[in-house]
Amino acid sequence: MGDLVFNGEIIKDIRCIMYQNDQLWNECSLVSIWNAGRFFGLKVPEFKSAEYKRLCIRYKCVKDGCDMKYFHREARRLGMYIVEGTWDLKWIKKNLPVEVSVMSGGIYHSALIVYVHGYKLKLANYYKYRCRWIIWSKLKKGGIDKKTKDFFDDPISFKLRL
Repeated sequence: MGDLVFNGEIIKDIRCIMYQNDQLWNECSLVSIWNAGRFFGLKVPEFKSAEYKRLCIRYKCVKDGCDMKYFHREARRLGMYIVEGTWDLKWIKKNLPVEVSVMSGGIYHSALIVYVHGYKLKLANYYKYRCRWIIWSKLKKGGIDKKTKDFFDDPISFKLRL
């Protein structure tokens, strides 16, 4: 089977197309939740749709990043719950999909780990228009606040409610 070309990029892993890798405002944490929903095959708001925009505004994710109470509320609305984890690769591998908060290009950003292969992780909404592979050590370094020398936040795993 040949490579798939999408937006001028060669994509070897067709699973990446199902994830949203763009934003309108500062809704990166909502995008992580919605990408977790996509990971599980749930129906989530379509990018740029009226529902998408309404939820971003309702959860106050236009000018600032979303508050964690809205993060939990949207996960529950979709039928998921959240489990806090640790910056440990073994834990992440066992608990996909996993949201991480990292510094990316000088901006605090939420992305979702959707696949792990050895020490490489595939992130959705880390890079515009496509998923991005990143080495574990680089991702972990991006999760550390240089001022406090501690992690911004612990990784978060999404689980389906039964």
